[in-house]
Amino acid sequence: MKLTILGSGTCVPNINRGPSGYLIETQGSKILLDCGSGTTWKLEKIGIDYLEIDHIFFSHIHPDHTGDLVPFLFATKYAHFRERKKPLFLWGGKGFINFFDALKKAYGHWIEPEGLSCNEFRGGSETFDDFRITAAKVPHIEGSQAYKIESEGKTLVYSGTRISPNRL
Repeated sequence: MKLTILGSGTCVPNINRGPSGYLIETQGSKILLDCGSGTTWKLEKIGIDYLEIDHIFFSHIHPDHTGDLVPFLFATKYAHFRERKKPLFLWGGKGFINFFDALKKAYGHWIEPEGLSCNEFRGGSETFDDFRITAAKVPHIEGSQAYKIESEGKTLVYSGTRISPNRL
């Protein structure tokens, strides 16, 4: 499992830090934790094709954690001479589907690429082909949650806030 920090989290413009965006690569999956402003172009800058992202897990829906979701989805749908070859799964806590429905109301079909699945993940664990993820509520805003990802004998915990999760 490999972690690449695309943005370490700040809502205030800063030349040295960007809004939250973390790439996790496992044997067969590419996972984003949050998708703050600039995440999509940062992926391209480091040579990662954004069309290869399998899952995006959102810690909460503040703009510095979700700001690049609309550009990511728009670019995915209209990738000019390329196309997404596998499904894309979006995951968030309580209220995430309402948040995404509001985005769809504003942007319509432009942010609905083929194979998109939008889900609420409200705690517990889920096992995928090559990783396991556990979510737990953290006190920040409604729907905030931390994640623990386990793969290849390694574990990563991400809170998305300054709050340390103690239930993972």
